[in-house]
Amino acid sequence: MFSTTMRYRFKPGTVSEAAEIWKNTIFNPALLRDGIVALELLINDNDEALAIGIWDDEKYAQEFMRTGIFKVLLD
Repeated sequence: MFSTTMRYRFKPGTVSEAAEIWKNTIFNPALLRDGIVALELLINDNDEALAIGIWDDEKYAQEFMRTGIFKVLLD
């Protein structure tokens, strides 16, 4: 197994909207990919979040990160 983490810092007051965007642009597409075991977004009270992905193998995580989904999210 291989795990990945990503930290996010959201603009104040946008956590709910940002979490919904994350769900639609990261979570849902990831579920369709080979090798995904689990993916969670943990949000704190300071407009920050930690995403944790667990993959069967590093190659699946690397392949997912090359899809351009992260660029879409950041844009």
